[in-house]
Amino acid sequence: MIEALRRALPAGQRFHSERFSPPPIRGGRPFTVRIVGGPDVAVPADRTALDAVRALRPDVPYSCRQGFCGTCHVRLVEGTTVGDPAGPGLTALCVGRATDGTIVVDLGR
Repeated sequence: MIEALRRALPAGQRFHSERFSPPPIRGGRPFTVRIVGGPDVAVPADRTALDAVRALRPDVPYSCRQGFCGTCHVRLVEGTTVGDPAGPGLTALCVGRATDGTIVVDLGR
């Protein structure tokens, strides 16, 4: 519904929306998250980096599924991401996807 409203707005019209869960993954490609200090985590095309990382490191915090955003933002040490609202030098594990196969992140623990 949000995307339909966004498409219906006149060109250049600003629109603010918030999601309380990550959007569904469409057309995703597998990639690798290399965690500083290990391990490397394979992220399948149909899963988020947050899901894949939490399978090995369940202590990684998140809150997007509880109505808050920003908790899963971590320092992006190497690589680039797409679909990522976290800002320069960061990645949101819930939605950011590596553009070139591998990203390196620092979980700060």
